[in-house]
Amino acid sequence: MHPWHRPYRGTFVPARPYFMNRRTRESINRIMSVAVILAMLLLPFYGRPIQPGGPASEEQTASAAGLYQGAVNACGLYPIALHASSLQGVPIGGELVDIYNGTQPGNFGWLSWTGATSEPTLATSLFPPGDVDTYVNPNNPVDHTVSVGDWVQGRPGVANSTSIRAALEELKTIDITVPVWDVTVLSGSGTLYHVVSFAIVRITGYDLPGDDRISARYLGAHVCGDVLPTATLTRTPTNTLTPTFTPTATNTPESITSRTYSSNDDFDEGTSSNVEHSVPDQLQIGGVTQAFNFIWVAVSTKGTIVKIDTNTGQVLGEYWTSPQGQPKDPSRTTVDYNGNVWAGNRAGNSVVHVGLRENDGCVDRNGNGTIETSTGLNDIRPWTNLNGADTLGGVSTAQDECIIHYTRVSSSGTRHVSVNADNDVWVSGTGNRRFDLIDGDTGLII
Repeated sequence: MHPWHRPYRGTFVPARPYFMNRRTRESINRIMSVAVILAMLLLPFYGRPIQPGGPASEEQTASAAGLYQGAVNACGLYPIALHASSLQGVPIGGELVDIYNGTQPGNFGWLSWTGATSEPTLATSLFPPGDVDTYVNPNNPVDHTVSVGDWVQGRPGVANSTSIRAALEELKTIDITVPVWDVTVLSGSGTLYHVVSFAIVRITGYDLPGDDRISARYLGAHVCGDVLPTATLTRTPTNTLTPTFTPTATNTPESITSRTYSSNDDFDEGTSSNVEHSVPDQLQIGGVTQAFNFIWVAVSTKGTIVKIDTNTGQVLGEYWTSPQGQPKDPSRTTVDYNGNVWAGNRAGNSVVHVGLRENDGCVDRNGNGTIETSTGLNDIRPWTNLNGADTLGGVSTAQDECIIHYTRVSSSGTRHVSVNADNDVWVSGTGNRRFDLIDGDTGLII
């Protein structure tokens, strides 16, 4: 548990609902900008290798329909996990000494599209043309397309049967695409790999089970998965295709209205921290900087953390530390620069990030203009985890809008949590003993 004693900027939190704060607007603008830029950059290469330089061929720029029809199935993924670090500094045409590099112990790099772990199943998935169309997203059973951000189940053990070797020999004759991963969660037959990109390779050799190695030549990146938003392609005088995107309309609650706070009476309705209105009808930084008067305490036996007013001793809120059905037993906590708390779940491998309502640290997820959150001891809002939506991370089913991030990490027995100078958080545990650095704004592993 950590009291918070760091001076901070002044804030004023309105007492009445507001429609959209600055952080929300900026986040939406950033997301829309990045989405459009990425779509424009990647569209010409969708469903085929990305090659540096040179004009697009007539085949590549023939029609939008041709690009999209081949996008989902063009990759022909094969179930070999390639770690992102293996590609660092490797040019196109460069040798990859070992692409068979899953998370150990137990998992050496085989994947399973369906979760089945038998050697015949693996051999079928390896032998061209493969069977990636049987993929089942472990976090969304109706999703059968491997895309960036998805999770794929690992297949433990070293397989070296005649059928496996025959499949690898066949793969040596063609260029194949494999998933590139960055982190894993769980272990053994339950290991899940997080897909961050795709790579085209040509297998050049293998040594199973001797060195547990598969060597290959790197042939470039590949764009696979779900198709991009609808676009219209038009030919320009330079003989290239220019994508034009139509924004998707977003429903806005019409019943919510905005309000401007401008008078002493307005300011007195809200909660002020380090600001004052000694000058009539004007908010300004207070003359004396005060520390946060809150302390966060992990309640291990209940699987919650509580927020306490250090001046009164009153419990101001209580929050689950993981979704329903997921390991809890919170212990270590750390407070970030904004007064929000991170807590580790030592019964599993996860951390939760709870925002400080009094410093605008929560998120209005349902868009109703107010923050719906716990107001005291035992007022614990449901976190249903419907259909396993948040099992692998996320807070989409958390009804408490001050629970802002839930992240699965590499090490089980999560105990170490510490905030760095960039307001990001280091996390580790007694199992696997690997440190993850989590982005303090997004909750994603960096």
